[in-house]
Amino acid sequence: MSATVENECKQMMEYLDKRSQADPDTGCKIWTGPIHTNGCGHADWKGLTLTAPALAYKASHQLLLPRTNDEGKKLVLAHTCHNKLCIAETHLALITHHDVMNDRRIHNNIPIGEENARAIITEETAKQIIASRLPVHHPDYLTQVQRATKFSTTRGVVSQIDCNTNWKHLPRSYIVPKKRKREQPAAVRTTRDPQASISEEMALSIIASKKHKYDPQYKTQRQRAEELGVSISIINDIDANHNWRYLPRPEIVVFPKPDYIWDEDALNKAFERVKKHCKYSENVNEFTGSKCLEWQDALKKGVDRPIITIHRKQQFAYNFACEYREKRVKPEDSEARHLCGNKICCEPSHLKFGTKKENGEDIVVHAKSRSFKYTKEQILDIREKYETGQMKQVDLAREYGTNKVYISNIVRKKVWSII
Repeated sequence: MSATVENECKQMMEYLDKRSQADPDTGCKIWTGPIHTNGCGHADWKGLTLTAPALAYKASHQLLLPRTNDEGKKLVLAHTCHNKLCIAETHLALITHHDVMNDRRIHNNIPIGEENARAIITEETAKQIIASRLPVHHPDYLTQVQRATKFSTTRGVVSQIDCNTNWKHLPRSYIVPKKRKREQPAAVRTTRDPQASISEEMALSIIASKKHKYDPQYKTQRQRAEELGVSISIINDIDANHNWRYLPRPEIVVFPKPDYIWDEDALNKAFERVKKHCKYSENVNEFTGSKCLEWQDALKKGVDRPIITIHRKQQFAYNFACEYREKRVKPEDSEARHLCGNKICCEPSHLKFGTKKENGEDIVVHAKSRSFKYTKEQILDIREKYETGQMKQVDLAREYGTNKVYISNIVRKKVWSII
């Protein structure tokens, strides 16, 4: 034991000695301090609130108060002297709750009958309830509800007394039957079962017809019932293993989920879903001469473009509209061109598949690029003046009101390479 633990235990013992008194007749050490509502001493040690017996046990066992034993069962601090106010070290023991109840039964310390705090009727009423139980065919027979009304109690109390759950110490003039588990009748494994509506051969055919939902030969329960000439309930009971359990069930081969086929009909349905999120604009577009079908829902962050997922395929909504117009899936090396210059437009007539270069040229035509400063003619003029040696990059930057780095990028086609 360390010096710190030893000093702490010594201080606890001094605290307990000041608030207790020895009983020479029983050998108990009676607590004289505050008492808890449960009848045990109430101790307050350095801000820690606990019972006086628990503090006494910790003081005599190096501050240890285990909660469970080696088997994992919960331990309870019990008094071997059966005096709740005792804090003597030799009268305290950690035992299981089962041992506590056995000890109470041996010493008759379990409150029974009217002494039990949970009793809601008197012993005399309990005896009358026991005597009022009669056979069903007796002329004065009363049900449990009628007997409960007669003795001003509840049906639950009457039922517990009849079942010998409560007031067990009172004698019964009748034999209380023990509860028995209901025996399940053995399953009839042949067609001799009077409830069998199909033959065993038919049941085997139904079992064999069950396939995985992604199997090419898969059929629904309704289709199998029509094909075999039975009801759907029979198919369902056999599939759920409720009937014909003794028959062997073969292992069902699991098939992977097939990829969605994007045929013309699927493309049409996809565009119909896209149209539900769009609305035609009020003004006519200046480049196409018709109104745009603009996306009305949320846009993808960072690019501010409409995005949607259809049959596990996520892409921009206008790509589905362009696929609807082209009647084919978007090629990997192509992009959807907005002929109207509106990036949230999903009108098929305003869309067309093209290359990245063609899309860039559309940006120049529509002047939608954030870095667009000059027209196509000005870009070509800058390159021509530099290549012919008419002007240097510094002079070009001063003339067009920009810096030398931007002119250098234009000349070397780092920007506007599509021109």
